[in-house]
Amino acid sequence: MAKSPGSHRESWSKDDVAKLKKMAARRPAGIIAYELDRTVAAIRNKARAEGISMSPPERLPYGRPTVAKKRTPGRKRK
Repeated sequence: MAKSPGSHRESWSKDDVAKLKKMAARRPAGIIAYELDRTVAAIRNKARAEGISMSPPERLPYGRPTVAKKRTPGRKRK
């Protein structure tokens, strides 16, 4: 009979947690998982355990600026 596999979990180092905190607000979980060589579920679970928010800053779609630009006075549009 085949031997059952043991735990394949790699413990989190302080450096890994620091990288997670630095990247969490700016990058999606999939990119963080790739860079830290972990699964997306592991990234989300560790972030939840550490109290790190994984939600990105609010952005408007299609690269639009968050604040509307003011038109310059005196210039008429056709």
